[in-house]
Amino acid sequence: MVTFERKLMKFWIQSFLLGVPKIIVGFRTPDGFLKRIEEIDTASIPGTVKRRGKGTWDGNMCINFASELLDCESFSYIFGRILTLASLEGNDN
Repeated sequence: MVTFERKLMKFWIQSFLLGVPKIIVGFRTPDGFLKRIEEIDTASIPGTVKRRGKGTWDGNMCINFASELLDCESFSYIFGRILTLASLEGNDN
């Protein structure tokens, strides 16, 4: 269950940040064969983990952490440098 909750967290973060309202999740057998497909509302994922899971993560905590990380001056400096280098590499005309 903990592994699935971690996967849900990754699905939720990516989908939430990009504004994807629903995701489709495939469930496999231990042999790797597709067993079933389920459509999940992105907004419902944190509540589902809180109610039915082990509560290994919280949506508000994830968003607050990301906000603090993005506000961090050193992160902003490093990210800015990466973007600058990437744009310079793209101008090799």
